[in-house]
Amino acid sequence: MARLPVITEEKADEHTGKTYAAIKSKFGMVPNIFKGMANSSVTLDAYLKLDEMISNGSFTPVEQDVVRIVVSQYNNCRY
Repeated sequence: MARLPVITEEKADEHTGKTYAAIKSKFGMVPNIFKGMANSSVTLDAYLKLDEMISNGSFTPVEQDVVRIVVSQYNNCRY
């Protein structure tokens, strides 16, 4: 069960709609984590910018995924 209401594509404002289109082109869908973050467009934009910065870092994509998995396990979250 979601703790935050999710912002569906139909309910998204113009800015969030454009952000969703970019997410959809990358993932083929808009995962619920982004729909939850869309309650604050600043949060969603900041998360996506951070993810972009990480992907441009020195870790390979596999190493990035390993870090994400370890952090999610540490926080008792499913990934």
